[in-house]
Amino acid sequence: MSQTQETILLNKLQQQDAAEVLAWLKRIESGQELPVAGFNWLGLAELAAFGAHWKSNLLWAEVATSVYDRLAAENQRVFDDFVDVGTRCCDRPTRTCFRSSRSRSPTDCPLVL
Repeated sequence: MSQTQETILLNKLQQQDAAEVLAWLKRIESGQELPVAGFNWLGLAELAAFGAHWKSNLLWAEVATSVYDRLAAENQRVFDDFVDVGTRCCDRPTRTCFRSSRSRSPTDCPLVL
């Protein structure tokens, strides 16, 4: 069974010192290096959080929070692309529905049957 590039990189990062992983993350954030397409960011965050907890290592905690911040920012961009938060698209008095930013019709409201 062959491993994918993403798995190989994650395994390599897991075996490195937290300072090296943090330096790698900073190179990615600065654009000096590109991550492997499809890289398992959540896996790295969980590995780093595990290292922070079991090794009582604050550098691994910094790696974990950096990766979780990256994931949150990416998810926020995806969310913003598809949803207008708090935009009313129907006459529901007690609920605010969320609609696709590409849709402007009240009939597209998921709450309207």
